[in-house]
Amino acid sequence: MAKTHLGPSKPFALFHSFWVSVRPKTLSASVSPVLLAFALSGPSPSFALFLPTVLCALFMQMGANLANDYYDRAKGVDRHRLGPMRPVQLGKLSPDRLKAFFLLSFALAFFLGLTLVWVKGLGLLVLGVLCLLAAYLYTGGPYPLSHHMMGEVAAFIFFGPVAILGALWIFQGFFDVHDFFLSLPSGFMAALMMGLNNQRDALSDRRAEKYTPASLWGEEWGRRLNLFFLSWTFLLPFLFCWALGLGPSMFLPLLPFALFMPRWRRLLKGAKERELIPILEASGRYFFLYNLSLALGVVLSRAGGY
Repeated sequence: MAKTHLGPSKPFALFHSFWVSVRPKTLSASVSPVLLAFALSGPSPSFALFLPTVLCALFMQMGANLANDYYDRAKGVDRHRLGPMRPVQLGKLSPDRLKAFFLLSFALAFFLGLTLVWVKGLGLLVLGVLCLLAAYLYTGGPYPLSHHMMGEVAAFIFFGPVAILGALWIFQGFFDVHDFFLSLPSGFMAALMMGLNNQRDALSDRRAEKYTPASLWGEEWGRRLNLFFLSWTFLLPFLFCWALGLGPSMFLPLLPFALFMPRWRRLLKGAKERELIPILEASGRYFFLYNLSLALGVVLSRAGGY
């Protein structure tokens, strides 16, 4: 009997399927809030804690994305989706292997979190467990948040205030009300990414009895909600200058807003279904560039009042 030769293409294909499933274009939602928190942590940030914090956030989001694919397949939600086909849908990744990947991602996030708990204390353990539970319950469990009108709310809370204030707790041991306000753009951008996804899949979600604002109240209502989220990312820099007394460098995030204006104009004019895919992809890049600009603005404002 001839021996089967497993060439280098098989491990590469497995890694490629894993990488596509974690949705790399969305990972800015976990990385950029940590970068912003690092900038907010003052003149003597803890470089030693930065890497485990950002890796913990990354693995947690990767686990959530993988779990989302696993449970959406199990519940039939992905049968008529308009977005890119997932490897598990195409048969390139088995459900059992996908489950193993999301459990491994959550385990890595947990053990990285334990190293941070060792340094910062048991209080951080409570926050970490809550974040892991939210990541799992987003699509898993008996009452998945994303199936019951809570997707945008969960994204706002956990990729906005929780991510940034939690990272600040790690980096400097405290945060204040100014930090809370500076965490709000991240929340609105995460809600925008979630809302665009739900607006695109409104019809298939309705068939699968997955309840989102767009599937329950209509795609037009979902579009208006997304414009609301986007509008706040434009308005908040003005609030930072007026209410928080920060310098004009806080207007730097308006540059990426202007950069993606052609995409926002399409949304304003009524893009729907597959037309939303390039807008959704742009929202991930916008998330990263906005927070990078905001972090630079914070540093400049605190350094010299610019």
